[in-house]
Amino acid sequence: MPGTLRIKINHSVSMLDGLTDMRLVTEAVEYYEKEFTCSADGDILERVSPNPCWMEVTKGRIVILTGLLPVVLASLKRAGIDPEVSDNRQFPKRQEISASVLKQASGDTRNFLLALKCAPLGQIGVRNFTEIVKHTSLILKAFPKANVLIRVVQEEYARRLFKKLKLENPGLDIKIKLKSDWPVNPPHCFITSNVRQGGCDFNDWDIVLLPDAKSAVRDGFYSSMGSFAGNAADSISAYRCYSFVLHGLALDRNERFRLQAMSGQTIYTTAPPRDAIQVLWQKPPSTAPTGTNKRGLDWKRETNWKNDRRNDYVAGIGRAFLAGNKSKLNKYGVTFDNGRPLFANSEAPTVAIIVESLEAGRELLKRLDGWVLQGLHSEDRSEVKNEDPNGKIITMAKAADDVVSADVLIYAAGGSGLGALQNISVESETQPDRMPALIIELADENDRIAFEDARRRCEGYNQRGWEQLTGNTPILSRTMSGMQKEHI
Repeated sequence: MPGTLRIKINHSVSMLDGLTDMRLVTEAVEYYEKEFTCSADGDILERVSPNPCWMEVTKGRIVILTGLLPVVLASLKRAGIDPEVSDNRQFPKRQEISASVLKQASGDTRNFLLALKCAPLGQIGVRNFTEIVKHTSLILKAFPKANVLIRVVQEEYARRLFKKLKLENPGLDIKIKLKSDWPVNPPHCFITSNVRQGGCDFNDWDIVLLPDAKSAVRDGFYSSMGSFAGNAADSISAYRCYSFVLHGLALDRNERFRLQAMSGQTIYTTAPPRDAIQVLWQKPPSTAPTGTNKRGLDWKRETNWKNDRRNDYVAGIGRAFLAGNKSKLNKYGVTFDNGRPLFANSEAPTVAIIVESLEAGRELLKRLDGWVLQGLHSEDRSEVKNEDPNGKIITMAKAADDVVSADVLIYAAGGSGLGALQNISVESETQPDRMPALIIELADENDRIAFEDARRRCEGYNQRGWEQLTGNTPILSRTMSGMQKEHI
């Protein structure tokens, strides 16, 4: 790459100068939004349009939201580009962490405070509301001179948080804004509800906390945070911003981008890697329906086995996990802690793809160099001689007859039930007697048969008590919502 790529990190937005291949940015951070309108005939029209988090100023020079910069840096690193990075952000003394509080801290508390000290933006993974209160209290103690603004949407949530923080921190200078004006003299901690912020002096606030990540990524709230970002971009000093993310919170790709744009990447989590299975649903590329309403060999071949777009997508997932492609793993919904993916043996995972037949497996084997295909009584290998022992394609019959050892299992077999997973225990090679952390599932929606199959598998996972993240699969999100209502 001719010349030097220079990155200047500023508050809210950063500048990239000298970029010759725009795809290194656009493919990493661009996401798409759907807009529905009603035609004159009463038809509902759907329009999908890109929502870039970057803007080209001049040729080769772009600005990008600073919270998304880690994603771009990872993309550049994979392309072999080592940019020249300068951090131009300045923070006033009141935003510096207390040296005495840090010195007295130990264990997990010290690790949390060090994460805050090093990162002005960050997501904090927590298990419950109690941990939100606990870590908010730590932030208030660690930054005794800072004015902390806590933004939530629901008034009830604001009142509940206000009471808990007062109880946990006797003598705390804390107020809550419901319908009154913004304070002339800001308290140490101020809680606001709803999206409106008219009259707010953004320079009054050093730290902004977002306890309810699910609400923070909605259109109105996300747009309102743009006012803080715009003010910070024009100021010498700026605010810190941290969000609290409940473990297992289902956010689709667009929502994850929004949250990271506001509060950066995950810097700390209290939730340890899960021993139980976590199912991450993905939506493969759409293809034309087969035109038949009967499940048969022709339908299976056209929909799954010899579906080139689906096979390319499945093979891409397999390669991403073996290569540790963090940008793609983030798109698939994998949880991260300090840049490390949270699933079994994430540094060198064993990845297995479950297929319905040898015929289906051979289509994938063509796309996966070094992998091996295992059937009930046979074994095929890719044409590449250098075998990758961590990549396996396994038929349902083989999986049902033998225990699958894998850290990541990609279930590409489809079908109306859990198939091979229904009657076997799946172990991790590195963690004996424990099931793998991740199952990657495919929400096929080509026709009614495929849709109903995915819905039934979703219900089957729920019956087994396995955590499911539906990501960018809205139909399955509704399925999960319906099952939750039944339990209520």
